[in-house]
Amino acid sequence: MSTTRRRSSPPKLDAAFSLGLGKANVPAVQKKLIEGLPFAELERFESESTLPKQTILDTIRLPARTLARRKVDGKLTFAESERLLRLARVFKAAVDLYNGKIDTARQWLETPLLALGNATPLEMTQSEVGAHEVLDLIGRLEHGVYS
Repeated sequence: MSTTRRRSSPPKLDAAFSLGLGKANVPAVQKKLIEGLPFAELERFESESTLPKQTILDTIRLPARTLARRKVDGKLTFAESERLLRLARVFKAAVDLYNGKIDTARQWLETPLLALGNATPLEMTQSEVGAHEVLDLIGRLEHGVYS
């Protein structure tokens, strides 16, 4: 009997909704990312996620001085927008894993995990490869696979 490992697919655009992108399709989201998300979306994510601002800035690799410039400009760059969307996707997946319990999800995201080489899920989310691994881990946990 052959067993095929079924991979969990990461959330597609659920996080986009939380960043004010509505129920947009992928080309529309890409266009918004290329234009740069409004700075207000970063502030909104901070408020809704209850993640400390410095944690968000560290995760999306946005220095404080650059943050001040983005606030004046009123929008993020393409790369910063992509990193914020990546963080929002991981955050949404963690909240879903914990049935909408934001505090529990936040605590899990800030906890070093053996499955991630003792890095925290937030640390891993600094890169696309790491975020993919976190989303894969969340998918395994949702399906009861704890390896």
